[in-house]
Amino acid sequence: MINKKPRIPSPVQIPEHLSFLQGFRDYLVAQTVSPHTRNAYLSDLIQCSELHKKNRLPDWTSDDISDVLIELTKVGKSPRSIARCLSALRQFYKFLREQKLRSDNPVATHHSPKIGRALPKDLSEEDVEALIQAPDITTALGLRDRAMFEVLYACGLRVSELLNLRLELINLKQGYLRITGKGNKERLVP
Repeated sequence: MINKKPRIPSPVQIPEHLSFLQGFRDYLVAQTVSPHTRNAYLSDLIQCSELHKKNRLPDWTSDDISDVLIELTKVGKSPRSIARCLSALRQFYKFLREQKLRSDNPVATHHSPKIGRALPKDLSEEDVEALIQAPDITTALGLRDRAMFEVLYACGLRVSELLNLRLELINLKQGYLRITGKGNKERLVP
């Protein structure tokens, strides 16, 4: 397999009328924020500034931020994108406060939108069968891995439950496992 170096993105071009963002970029570099996050924050701040030209971004009030959030919703931004914009704004105003350019935090009263969690994708019967058959059962590790897959699948265990399973919790004679699950709740699994 060829080792690929991670791609470092080109820096976002900051428009001349938003040159005050250059100091923020330098701050993010000093904070060792990843280039991808830096670019995302700067792009979000540029977009927010373009959506709300009533006041300069460094001078925004809480009401200005509310207006921007409404505009982002109107243009069809997802809750995840809006949450990232808010994160960028939080970091920007934190930077301004640390630089003594502002004493207040206009983002403080704003909360990120609820982001629904993605549902887990289920495997087809063929995928499950391929997964269970994958370990080489002619080796000790392969046999162990096969047993782990079988127990996960047949008993519907969480990975954390399997990892905490000890020999004394397995009753082969009566055919059950004693599992400690979420919230330290104990259950018997056939």
